[in-house]
Amino acid sequence: MSATINIQLFADYFGGAPVIQVPGRLFPIRVLYEPIRPEESTSGRRERLNVRPFLRVLQAIDHKYPPEERGDLLIFLSGVAEIGVVMEAVQSYAAFTKRWVVLPLHSTLSVAEQDKVFDITPPGVRKCIISTNIAETSVTIDGVRFVVDAGESPPPCPLLL
Repeated sequence: MSATINIQLFADYFGGAPVIQVPGRLFPIRVLYEPIRPEESTSGRRERLNVRPFLRVLQAIDHKYPPEERGDLLIFLSGVAEIGVVMEAVQSYAAFTKRWVVLPLHSTLSVAEQDKVFDITPPGVRKCIISTNIAETSVTIDGVRFVVDAGESPPPCPLLL
């Protein structure tokens, strides 16, 4: 099943309704891959999720871009538990630097809590939105300039009929 609409079928259903096409905006994308440092490896340890690479992203943004230059961060993780683990670490860094507002985004939050990701931060403060893949296709958040995909989304559930 595809989420893409069959335009002609839809227009015909409504008696040949006119179709207006608005092209989407494309933005340049630069993919950066940085392997996990050996000292940050969690292999052999009981740690579920290594938060250090996520902290390094915030630190790199703070180091490379002045606070006056806008641009929020969106991090994709596989689930609510992972969001909680990363949020705890990132919130400590945010409290220390006073340059970040850390916000979760997932389907079990109330609408009011989800809507916080659309709030505009004060000058010199960036948003770090830590989300499940809910924000990958269903939400557009203005101001997001940096995206981290942990590459660990859960496999889709089989369709049971």
